[in-house]
Amino acid sequence: MRLRTAVPMTLLLLLLLCACGAAKESAQTPIRFRTGLMEAGACGFSLSLRADYGDYVRDFKLNCESTPGGKTMLTVVEPEIAGGITASVEGGDAHVSYDDTILAVEDFSSRPISPMAAPYLLTSAWSEGYIDSVGMDGENEEVHYLLGYGGKELEIITWFSGELPLRAEITDGTNTLISCEISNFTKEGGTNEQAAETDLGGNQSGLPGT
Repeated sequence: MRLRTAVPMTLLLLLLLCACGAAKESAQTPIRFRTGLMEAGACGFSLSLRADYGDYVRDFKLNCESTPGGKTMLTVVEPEIAGGITASVEGGDAHVSYDDTILAVEDFSSRPISPMAAPYLLTSAWSEGYIDSVGMDGENEEVHYLLGYGGKELEIITWFSGELPLRAEITDGTNTLISCEISNFTKEGGTNEQAAETDLGGNQSGLPGT
């Protein structure tokens, strides 16, 4: 009887170890991406994004330059009425500051997330968000990050082709607030002294895995 019990327990242990190893292996893309991003110290990309407010949506195109853990600078490309307006985003509450002209297209102060905060939130998730799960969606790798924001928790999903981000969604766990296509992604800048996290977690106080 003891022998019969010992064999299944051994198999169970091996299965658990294999599952753990598979999870670590599947997380290699976001870990390598995070490490490269932190070593570069900055990144640039373009966003075609849609902010969904339930009863209506707003579309924007932005050119962005972002420093992990620091400031994100963006320029509005579309809509044309706001073209050329620049803004900076920083801080745990992703506060948006416009350099010259206030974006008159919409007052986003009453919204859960300003669309102008999206590039900052994406970079924060990539560099320090908790990596909650990794899987495949067709040929692309789908990575789910958890990120603290305004006393709440956001889920930020990014789809990668190789190690390049293609598209992303920012959700509150129930509703997709912002969806975006990512293009022209480059890693640039000097060396960031902050070390990249090399496990499944990130630097998110109060979130799972911290």
